[in-house]
Amino acid sequence: MKKTLLLIFMPLLLLGNTQAQEPDSLLIDQPLRHHAVTIDPFTYFADACLLTYEYALPHRASLEVELGAQGFHWRQLQSVGATTRPGIATTVGYKFYFPAGKRSKAMARAGSLPRVGYFVKPRLTYVHQWSSYDVYVGNNGWDIVTQRTTLHENHLSLGIILGRQFMSRHGFVFTPYFGYNIPLLLKGPFHTADNLGSSAVYYGHASLGIKMGWAF
Repeated sequence: MKKTLLLIFMPLLLLGNTQAQEPDSLLIDQPLRHHAVTIDPFTYFADACLLTYEYALPHRASLEVELGAQGFHWRQLQSVGATTRPGIATTVGYKFYFPAGKRSKAMARAGSLPRVGYFVKPRLTYVHQWSSYDVYVGNNGWDIVTQRTTLHENHLSLGIILGRQFMSRHGFVFTPYFGYNIPLLLKGPFHTADNLGSSAVYYGHASLGIKMGWAF
């Protein structure tokens, strides 16, 4: 009897699972995209560049890693008050998505980056920067003797980033964002916790910009 009931209800269970999955498959009208590579062109105005890689995770989330370089024209711009010193920057962030619309929710449930969605991202940032100066060491007659000295600074901070991400059918990604940085560790002669300067990742305590690129 039990075997007979199992044979009767098994097809019904399988049919129910299939029907439960059909709405998502019907809503998804573009390829699922699990990776994205973007750049932030606004960092150009801070004499820097920033490259971002994003990998979609289950449950409406993604892991995001950024790598930046900065201060390409520090020596030429130093005399006019440039604030971005030579250096490198890297971040690791975990994005929590809030997909907008049934289609984006279905894509996120399938493990893809959503087509449209808001997000909040806790982010850990590390910036290493340096500057070189000619330091006076003495005189040789009328000649002033200097020695080239390079000073370094390390900065670790925690940021909370908010934004909205758009992805076209063909994979073009457009992401405006903004956030706030909280200094955790600052060692060096250039900045203080109240004055963080600027880098490829932040402008003082603020982070803002627009990322553009492609998902695949």
